[in-house]
Amino acid sequence: MPDESPAANQHPASLKPFSAGCLVPVFLALAVIGLAYMGLQKIVSSTGPWALQAADKALLEAGLPETQRAEFGAEVARLREAFDAETLESSSVVNGVAGLLETPILPLLILNDVVDRRLPASGLNEAQKAEFMAAIADFSAAADTQALKYQDMITVLGPLARSEEEGGPKQELDDKEFLAMAERARTATARIEVPKLDTMPTFNALLERYRDHVDAVLAGTAPTVRRSE
Repeated sequence: MPDESPAANQHPASLKPFSAGCLVPVFLALAVIGLAYMGLQKIVSSTGPWALQAADKALLEAGLPETQRAEFGAEVARLREAFDAETLESSSVVNGVAGLLETPILPLLILNDVVDRRLPASGLNEAQKAEFMAAIADFSAAADTQALKYQDMITVLGPLARSEEEGGPKQELDDKEFLAMAERARTATARIEVPKLDTMPTFNALLERYRDHVDAVLAGTAPTVRRSE
């Protein structure tokens, strides 16, 4: 039976770690990726297919480049294949999905895409872009080390995490929204000591982290993802 440990120790995800028995609202439930309010407990009771569907929907609506979405989708597909082959129980499927949707992985992927692709195309001047990147870098470091609450990540993402009732996640931001996001990031980190990281977690690092989690789930050795509150 897998040992339970905080996601901070297993470093697999945040849309946040949680136990298969009390998977609280994930990126899904919080509509971070346009998923209607659906808690992990509901996913658990609805069996593995619901969790897999939630992961597919979250990746589709996250606004990531197709190649990035495909690489994470391939990891979710590994869980689906094992479940279909009846070599993986529903609770393990949920834990596998939790590594993506209940930890910082998906929010960090979105923030990386904002910095790498969306920010350069904005109308902000160079000084504003530099200030934005500094604020997001500090926030990402704090989120990656679980120094922030899950809700902080949802709040900072703002319109990128709108619920379906609010029209769903926006794919692009206008200049005012970039500035507002930077301000929310500064507010979220103002009350804590921000960990010092050389760089923001890269796409490859986040993919490797999730792949390791899926490997452990398939091997039956994965810690139960626990969301940090």
